[in-house]
Amino acid sequence: MMDFGIYKLQREVLEQMPSGYPNVAYDWDADAIKVTRHAPFDSQSVEENERLCRVWIFGMRRFAFVDPETGSPFSSTGTSRFAELFLHAGFETTVDGVPDTEAIKELDKKFVLEMVFLDDEDGSFAPVLTCRGALLSNKVAIED
Repeated sequence: MMDFGIYKLQREVLEQMPSGYPNVAYDWDADAIKVTRHAPFDSQSVEENERLCRVWIFGMRRFAFVDPETGSPFSSTGTSRFAELFLHAGFETTVDGVPDTEAIKELDKKFVLEMVFLDDEDGSFAPVLTCRGALLSNKVAIED
């Protein structure tokens, strides 16, 4: 179900954000599902880049039905919209003997939102600034 869940999430993200080169991928090393957006770096206003990043992550949390102020899902099931895309459609099932609704709460902890600003002035498209935050969080980390 992981591949199909990532596929469905990628489609949702593309519909929400057709520009910005969005990508959804599972990172085996970090054991995380990363939702990434790439954007050109504005060297004239680093503060504006950081503001745009915070606004994007805030917006993606709301899109996933997560309260950006608290990091808690709005859903009565206690899961995000992103995690619910990974559920099996049909009768209630289990994942390794655990009800899927409980297993999906664990999956929710794996989502990471990140925005990567790329230097497109010299044609290298090297990452210049990255900001990221867990989906179920109210924090954003910024790395140069």
